Amino acid sequence: MVADGQARAAAIALAQDIARFPQATMLADRAGVYRGADMTMEAALVSETEAGMTVLDVARQGAARFASGKGRGGRFDDIAD
Repeated sequence: MVADGQARAAAIALAQDIARFPQATMLADRAGVYRGADMTMEAALVSETEAGMTVLDVARQGAARFASGKGRGGRFDDIAD
């Protein structure tokens, strides 16, 4: 929720935050959502797992950064490194 007249600025700020995430994992997540839309829950989870396996190294690096404290509490200013 944002104040009246602030939606565009908030959307741009959110888009900038999202754009800083590792693109390989973001694209795999996005593809999983699109692929799974017409699947059963079980099939969609299998498909998402398979897509995630293609970016596992990048995902592990991101998980390690998160475990070290980066990106916690909705702060994304330190996730790029």
